[in-house]
Amino acid sequence: MTAQFPIEAYRGDEPFAFVSYAHEDADRVFAELEYLSGAGIRFYYDEGIHPGHAWHDDLASAIERCGVFVIFLTERSLQSRNCLRELTFALDRHRDVVAVHLDPVVLPSGVQLALGDRQAILRDRFDEATYRTRLESALRDFLGDTRSDSPSSALPQWQPPLSPAATQPRRIKRPAILAVMVLVVVLVGGGLWRWQAAEAARAAERLADFVDAARADNVAKAFMAARELTEAQKRTDEFLALWPDVATPVHLDVATPGATVSFRPYGGSSESLWIPLGTAPLDDAIALPNDVIEVRVEKAEFETGHHAVRVPGPTAQQIEGSLVNVGPVAIELTPKGAIAIDMVRVPATDFPVFVTRWTSDVLGSHRAHVPSFAVAKREVSNREYQDFVDARGYDDARYWQGLPVDRGAFVDSTGYPGPASWTLGHFAEGAGDLPVSGVSWHEAVAYARYRDAQLPTIHHWARYAMAPWEGMGPVLPALSAAGNFNQTGALTTRASRALGPWGTFDTAGNVREWLWNEVGDERLAMGGSWNDYASESGDLTSVDPSTRGPTIGIRLMRTLEHSGIDAAQLAAITPVGIEMARQPVADEAFTIMRAQFSAQRRRPVSVEIETVDGTDTWLLERHVLHYDGDAIMRIYVMKPQRTSARYQAIVLAPHSGAMVPQAAKHLRAVLSHAKSVVRTGRWVFMPEWLGTFSRRAPPPANVEELSERQRRAALAWYQDSSDTLEYIATFDAIDQDHIGLLAESYGSVVIAPIILALQPMYKAAVLVSAGVVLRPMHPMVDSVNYLPRVIQPVLTANGRFDPTFPRDTSQQPFFDALGTPAAEKRSVVYEGGHFRYPPNLLAAEIAAWYDRYLGKP
Repeated sequence: MTAQFPIEAYRGDEPFAFVSYAHEDADRVFAELEYLSGAGIRFYYDEGIHPGHAWHDDLASAIERCGVFVIFLTERSLQSRNCLRELTFALDRHRDVVAVHLDPVVLPSGVQLALGDRQAILRDRFDEATYRTRLESALRDFLGDTRSDSPSSALPQWQPPLSPAATQPRRIKRPAILAVMVLVVVLVGGGLWRWQAAEAARAAERLADFVDAARADNVAKAFMAARELTEAQKRTDEFLALWPDVATPVHLDVATPGATVSFRPYGGSSESLWIPLGTAPLDDAIALPNDVIEVRVEKAEFETGHHAVRVPGPTAQQIEGSLVNVGPVAIELTPKGAIAIDMVRVPATDFPVFVTRWTSDVLGSHRAHVPSFAVAKREVSNREYQDFVDARGYDDARYWQGLPVDRGAFVDSTGYPGPASWTLGHFAEGAGDLPVSGVSWHEAVAYARYRDAQLPTIHHWARYAMAPWEGMGPVLPALSAAGNFNQTGALTTRASRALGPWGTFDTAGNVREWLWNEVGDERLAMGGSWNDYASESGDLTSVDPSTRGPTIGIRLMRTLEHSGIDAAQLAAITPVGIEMARQPVADEAFTIMRAQFSAQRRRPVSVEIETVDGTDTWLLERHVLHYDGDAIMRIYVMKPQRTSARYQAIVLAPHSGAMVPQAAKHLRAVLSHAKSVVRTGRWVFMPEWLGTFSRRAPPPANVEELSERQRRAALAWYQDSSDTLEYIATFDAIDQDHIGLLAESYGSVVIAPIILALQPMYKAAVLVSAGVVLRPMHPMVDSVNYLPRVIQPVLTANGRFDPTFPRDTSQQPFFDALGTPAAEKRSVVYEGGHFRYPPNLLAAEIAAWYDRYLGKP
């Protein structure tokens, strides 16, 4: 050892302490370590840590293996980023912690909260002998007696100098000795019992947290809770029964040898802790959450990889019984300097893609080989686009070749060249980091040429915005849930937590992004924007290429393996037509089909009610209904704050926003139209229909499973509706003769036709964003078989430019097929797309419809 580090750090397998300290405190800390070494205490420390020192993997390994974590606290260590990182890592790994206060420092509130009631030794409170005795004793409590087998055990133990009086023998009476011994036994025994009782209570609470999260299908929370459980708890029947729903043993495919790999739950803050998984190649099976996770891969001389990965999925292959039976897709790091620093590399693939209104098969379509390419991590910002304007890009003919437009027409609000919302050729103050918008497709192409890049094609977009085999191992729902949707404006390009499969951000939400491909006379603008719903993020959307609205921006890409993009991938595309291609089954067949529907009439034996949201005008509650046999049903109840002698009930079948991961966190968006209904004095009941919220299911493995799942879903929705109607009947203040239905998008398309045709208790319905679906469906869930049997008054509300359910080929056939008398059905069309209509106008239409056919509440 050098003179600077006179004590060797222990690296063996016997119990040891990990020592954390600031480099500036080395002299004082080494004095303590010399004493501990002489006392036979083994310890590990980073020989020379300081605030700017790199945090190595061996430190993380040592913390995970240590018997106790010791931090020497001074003003300098509290300011050391590495000391705090080590402490945080130790607490995350549930290491026992002893805090040694070398100075009487005041702990920051965050450190106080982290340390809680863990053991602390304050050096200034005791004389030298007492302090060191307490320190040694504290460490032996965690490490045991290390002196007998320690290499340092032969060294003399430090002893305080004895005063003359202390060397004189003292006689102590035997009764006094016995009294002291009894007192010590009582105090120690009582303290041990209280500690054991408190620890048992904490352990039981941790197990309960795991169970509650697992049963609620909150996979990330359940997985993190499981990390705190004891090995004995992990062997209980309750844990073993729930664990397969929480985690799956997978092989995480990382193709860069020597790279360190870590992960964390998806969508956390930038400060969320990473959990180490090891060094690539990861040959052993690793249990990871059955969800989308974030994976980080690091190695010197390579760009750090940051990926959204579905477990199980192509990159995290299930070891046994995989539903995603496709070839592996490995994560491979890119050498530094190989591509632009603001881009990420997407590997070459030839998988089918899954884009709504373009994919024609449940297993994907448009399979094409796409060579490896680079794509920008983030959308083009106003500040970046300013370079193009300042360089007189609008006047440079090189960037506009082949574009059949008058580039002089693309001016800002003051007539200067630039995006539509700019002023005097410059973006607004404070808007530099916002994504540029108000640019046409032609301007986006010119800007891409200025940057020596290209606009992505739909083939490229489907590979960087979605996971490989998205239909089998979807990432887009999680990305969309984290994206900037249903808001009043865009976020800055640095604010997003919506991470894509290959390290991009905001491919879902914020602003739509211009793509190259034509659709008729229009061009694609994909990904959804800040004023859309998350369920629109995967829709094939095209607009007039001269459009310069506030919701469309730019993302750039560059090819890597050849000089240009394949001509076939630049070609115009044809969306899948949605039309009334099927005829409803005959009455005889429908009678047979109808006989399969039966609902058990049941009333809950108990109900738990929890308030989850509210304002001055409405209150949202979660009602958990418990039935005989441990069955439960969750129903969200939104009701007005004002009181009345009599109410009406509206049952809600929501849009697909209720089907995304952690949908319960976005209840206001799911209930956006329900709030206007509650303002009319009505109650809204939204059950957790099969497939929504905690009853979500993994994607089907094949067409046969999809078909069978659709059949079972139809029967389940009938039961869900019956349970909700039975529960409504328990409220004396609700008018049982005037119950309505409100359905939106997914709910309008598949749930509403079934329950309206089969359950006459619904006296009127409003169906928002409804249309006929062309894709193959089981007859039991196919709306065309139920629409002619619907006879209640029905109001439909749609957008004229809805890309999911086009007006002429989907919306109108749906409306025409309804068996409702012509005088009692109405179609309202707004100048919008899918699910985005003028809220006040729509609210007035809905209120008037219910008032007319249910009566005013």
